[in-house]
Amino acid sequence: MESVQECRECCGGLGYSAYSSLGRLRGAQDVQITWEGDNSVLIQQTARFMLKQIQKTFKGQGISAPSLSFLKMDLDEVRSFKADFKSSEELKNQDLLLRMLEHRVNINLHKSIARLQMNAKSAEDMQEAWNNSQVLHLQELAKSYGELVIAREFSDFANALLEKDKCTGEKVKDLFALFCVQILQKSIGVYLEGAIARDQIQVVEGLLISLCESLGDSAVSIIDSVAPPDPLLGSAIGASDGQIYQHLIQATENAPGVYSTPNWVHEVKKFK
Repeated sequence: MESVQECRECCGGLGYSAYSSLGRLRGAQDVQITWEGDNSVLIQQTARFMLKQIQKTFKGQGISAPSLSFLKMDLDEVRSFKADFKSSEELKNQDLLLRMLEHRVNINLHKSIARLQMNAKSAEDMQEAWNNSQVLHLQELAKSYGELVIAREFSDFANALLEKDKCTGEKVKDLFALFCVQILQKSIGVYLEGAIARDQIQVVEGLLISLCESLGDSAVSIIDSVAPPDPLLGSAIGASDGQIYQHLIQATENAPGVYSTPNWVHEVKKFK
């Protein structure tokens, strides 16, 4: 949804036009956000699932979900994490990027637990405490975990592709790095709590810009590799040959009755 909206805004008035098909694509993608119900409820369910796993550790049990095995209950251990990078190449390391995303989840986890405990003291019941802990805590916990899961799958896909085709695999690895670095950049406040130093912010921002520049040269090829055929895409401004205005004129002139006189013209003439 964000990608379609970004494209629509970049195209200006042409993006708003029905001939672009971006409005149709936007409407078709909107349902993807709510297949299993209210998205805010799904996020709450994810946060509840994570906290139930943590409850097991309080009872002397281990975390049973393999995807959550990275969670750390020792806050001092979490705070001791330091992202040791001095250059863009060091930051691009896949393992480091994944560990930084894991750290973000751990920080959000401990913040959520602390907020829940604080709200439980003043709330009438745990449901009220839970609701009062949603914004900036439980919601962020679930979302950060979701982005970590995506990053893990992205990393595995890039590595598997690298074995088949080095050139394509390297580009996908850069896409993975870009995905992770933009998350780091938007969550920089979390990392400044101890995981990174202020001078490392410049490395994060520099890598973000350099990845956009390097991937920009391959952007058309990347899009073409996953783009549907022109008839299926149905966009006058998104055709593979790039002839935007030629297709716009053709689409307009092929519209039924395009050169006929509208039946409301007589109403306009009344204003003369």
